Amino acid sequence: ASTGTYRTALTLAANGVTALAACPSYNCAILGGGDGTIKKITGRDTEWTLAAQIQLEGAVVSACLSADEHQMVVMTSAGLVYRILVKDLSHTIATESPLDGLTDVAVSLANPDVFVSASRDGLVRLWDLTSYQAVSRFSLRSNNKQGGGPAADTPAPTSVCFDEHADPSVATVLSGWTDGRIRCLACRGHDATLLWMMPNGHQGAVHTVRICDKYILTAGQDSVVRV
Repeated sequence: ASTGTYRTALTLAANGVTALAACPSYNCAILGGGDGTIKKITGRDTEWTLAAQIQLEGAVVSACLSADEHQMVVMTSAGLVYRILVKDLSHTIATESPLDGLTDVAVSLANPDVFVSASRDGLVRLWDLTSYQAVSRFSLRSNNKQGGGPAADTPAPTSVCFDEHADPSVATVLSGWTDGRIRCLACRGHDATLLWMMPNGHQGAVHTVRICDKYILTAGQDSVVRV
């Protein structure tokens, strides 16, 4: 750097390197890419080695080292904030938020520590109020990933409610969607699963879905209430 002499060039990420942090404590540099990768490189002068890498959801938009240089906070375009350990790149989601507006929320009567949300980014999320984390997610896109928001032709959830009469060991959620369908979800584990689907709930989007005793009530864009 003192002589201003060009030494080498590295190609490490598709869609550009969007974040960079030097970490003297571990004699490495951490790079974030537009392809959602975080890469740790070590070396000097013209010799550099890729020591480790991980794949995150969404493009990396920011990366910041902690004061002790042992961990990083990384934000992605998917609305996720990650906590990453520099030593081995092990990581956890610190927090997340929908990429677009909420369309509905519902609280479980059986378990007041959880609630479910629907949003225009295409995801149904089950939230744990004890940790303020989204513990389960469902999307009609592959891998339930947030990505950059749903494609124009991908249905999004419009209404949600808990089925309090279902198996109490699993959070069972009824959801209405913009494609007019009613979907029942089992929110257990990181990715919720589809239990069943009613294909012809409404002509146009479902606006509301609720459970009343043994009946499912829905209202839709077609100005029809169905039982």
